[in-house]
Amino acid sequence: MPPRRRRAGQRAPAAAPAAAADDAATATRHRRDAADRRWMAVALEQARLAGERGEVPIGAVVVVAVGDEEGEAATTAAAAAAAAAAAAATAAAAADGARGALLAARGNEAEALCDPTAHAEALALRAALARLSSRGASWRSVLPRATLYATCEPCPMCAGAALACRVGRVVYGCRQPRLGADGSWARLLRSGGGGGGDGDGEVEDGGAEGVFAPSLLSATGDNEEEEVGGSGARQGEAAAAAAAATTPATAAGPPHPYHPNLEVRSGVRADEAAALLRDFFRRRRREGRRGESGGGGGGGSEEEAPL
Repeated sequence: MPPRRRRAGQRAPAAAPAAAADDAATATRHRRDAADRRWMAVALEQARLAGERGEVPIGAVVVVAVGDEEGEAATTAAAAAAAAAAAAATAAAAADGARGALLAARGNEAEALCDPTAHAEALALRAALARLSSRGASWRSVLPRATLYATCEPCPMCAGAALACRVGRVVYGCRQPRLGADGSWARLLRSGGGGGGDGDGEVEDGGAEGVFAPSLLSATGDNEEEEVGGSGARQGEAAAAAAAATTPATAAGPPHPYHPNLEVRSGVRADEAAALLRDFFRRRRREGRRGESGGGGGGGSEEEAPL
């Protein structure tokens, strides 16, 4: 039977609504992926600056969607403050059209503040809260629409802070088998209550890439442990790395009672984040060995000096 011809003036059938919805979802995902990479670049710049100060090179930023009323009010001041510390990366993100208002950007400051809790994520969240408070905005209404970007998998303390602040999304770079709280060492972020999964283009868990694990990344023979320790510390490191290599970070844990729908994405610019950490600890080990070989005063690493 020949195909039926369309009568004059008869409209063509509309595109399937499902296909249109899929196209829209794909476009939204691509925009979000691009924004995640741009904002992670700002966090990486904060990490680099922290490393130059002698801090462990981890950075974090808090971003709220531009469409939010409070976010628009905070955009100008927040962008200016971030530009003072990370002008190039922040300008690039803005020029590329990253959709969001930067509320805070910080790097690790544990050594500068003599405070082991001064992690980049915690400092960025505190700075974001202070900025919202100064503008009379409610953190309860803003932060659920915000994203916390961190260059490394948050530790239990920082993961707990993100949950307490009701941050809508957590996006991080490389995994951290020693202290990571997204399934590497502890499991606090993802839950069975609808927590999001990983995005496209991420490093596969279990490989050496995108995982800051000295035991996995010491092909050069250098001892790149995060902290000075004996054989017990090395054994713990190896066990943590092995667990991270065999346990997927997406495994669900118990939902948080007040924030069960946190969305988590890992692996964004993971190789760059892991490289910063590897280079930092390799350099510190070499400096420690040079100090020991020199003899006399100044021998030993800073971490081994008596309080």
